[in-house]
Amino acid sequence: MPTPNRECGVCGKPFYVSPGHLKAGWGKYCSTDCKAKAYRGSGSPRWMEGLNVAQCKNCGIFFHCKPSHIANGEGKYCSRKCYLEGKGKLSMWCVVCGKEILKYPSHIKNSKTDCCSKECRVALDGQRKKQQIARFGRIKTYGGAKSGGKRDDLGGLYVRSSWEANYARYLNWLQEAGVIMRWEFEPDTFEFPVKRGARFYTPDFKVFYPDGTITYHEIKGYLDQRSRTKLKRMATHHPDIVVRLIDQPEYRRIGRKMKRVISHWE
Repeated sequence: MPTPNRECGVCGKPFYVSPGHLKAGWGKYCSTDCKAKAYRGSGSPRWMEGLNVAQCKNCGIFFHCKPSHIANGEGKYCSRKCYLEGKGKLSMWCVVCGKEILKYPSHIKNSKTDCCSKECRVALDGQRKKQQIARFGRIKTYGGAKSGGKRDDLGGLYVRSSWEANYARYLNWLQEAGVIMRWEFEPDTFEFPVKRGARFYTPDFKVFYPDGTITYHEIKGYLDQRSRTKLKRMATHHPDIVVRLIDQPEYRRIGRKMKRVISHWE
């Protein structure tokens, strides 16, 4: 066992320190407990004797603060509330329980910031659903799979989203205008000769044009990796099939023009 060559600066216990650590100025304490004791209070490298009096930048009251905090640019606010208000946050109240909360001005425009907790958010959503049922007879939904179901104005057609329902109405409008002859919803399924991943693909709409051409239309608000793979494999294994992607910008463009023209637009 190596011969002890140093004494602990706290408990005085002799212990061994390697020459490299001695040269670097390390090895002052025999254990982490002794080091923790040495670094408490005035032993800390960041410690400065006494406390200074600082003035809060938000409310103006005076409070005690460590000189080291003031030297590092800290100690400007007396409390977290003053800190948030000093950073530009505004006071508002929860619409459910009335508790005061602090929010940025840009966040106040978002309706999801009017509650102080998840429980209040759930309670508020329940109240709004009751109001929607009383006013519209149903819960209003805004796109996505949540609004899937049958549509009476489309002859009882079952769709998976309001986007598909609106695009079906748009195709009906094009058919009445003579732009297309007819359309079908998910009539064909294509198979890919692969062993892994996506092996089948069913486009949303099959559109027939007066000149005899046929085009498949796919409604995708968000193109995830699986959908990208299907479209790539469709182009590889079925190059003679034309698939038109209706993404979010294209759908929004159609909606801006047609939502006031076509009835039952969601």
